[in-house]
Amino acid sequence: LENAIEACMYVKGDQPKIKLCAKKRTDCIFITIDNTFNGILENNDGVLMSKKRGYKKSGYGNKSMDAIAEKYGGQIKREINGNIYQVSIIINNNID
Repeated sequence: LENAIEACMYVKGDQPKIKLCAKKRTDCIFITIDNTFNGILENNDGVLMSKKRGYKKSGYGNKSMDAIAEKYGGQIKREINGNIYQVSIIINNNID
């Protein structure tokens, strides 16, 4: 959420928006975060670079989400549609 909030601070014209959706099923948890952004993303071989680090290094937020998804047997997907950045996470709900 911190990345989504920060991205919305740079949105001009359109209203900044963040949508959080979480659903629990018997065997997994689905979390989706959509946020508007200014349309500028920098990546290096598919890895998003952090604006806070001058687009020279990746940020900790995405690394943390990747680690959580992996730890709990889940998956993470990132998509861009226009000025909307979406992160979807599926986490196994049957962790011992």
